Amino acid sequence: QTRTCTCSGTCSDPKPAESQTCTVTPPPTGGAIDRTGWVVTASHTGANEQTAWAIDGNLSSVWTSGRAQKDVAQWVRIDMLTARSIKRIDAITGWANDHPRNLTVYLTNSTTMPNTGGAKPTTGATWTTPLTGTGRYVYLRINQAPGVTNWATIADLQFY
Repeated sequence: QTRTCTCSGTCSDPKPAESQTCTVTPPPTGGAIDRTGWVVTASHTGANEQTAWAIDGNLSSVWTSGRAQKDVAQWVRIDMLTARSIKRIDAITGWANDHPRNLTVYLTNSTTMPNTGGAKPTTGATWTTPLTGTGRYVYLRINQAPGVTNWATIADLQFY
């Protein structure tokens, strides 16, 4: 499966992520942070899939939740191994309709996910969220979304 959607920002094009054209938001000066060695865990993962696929840089490998977003709240945690200042996260979802709904993003030093604050990006086939502060962990909380039968997917996350 070939993907040509290699941009950041929210796409409103109704075509699948594999073929849509997106508005490109240039990366901050200095480029993306090297994710080598980072560890990804999740509350749910589809059969025969790996959480590391969310940050491996390969758009053909896609992490999926393996569960409908209407069924239960879900989360993804990225352990960056050391505290880092993160200003922005860019995401490409695996499939246009399988983007995380009702998403909150947290940057923290805690090994448990916060219950307050966080950034609430508008999600679609691609999405960007600005962050402030420093932390070792990034949590993506996919809050229960009534009526949404789609799984949550992530083809790649870039950190700046």
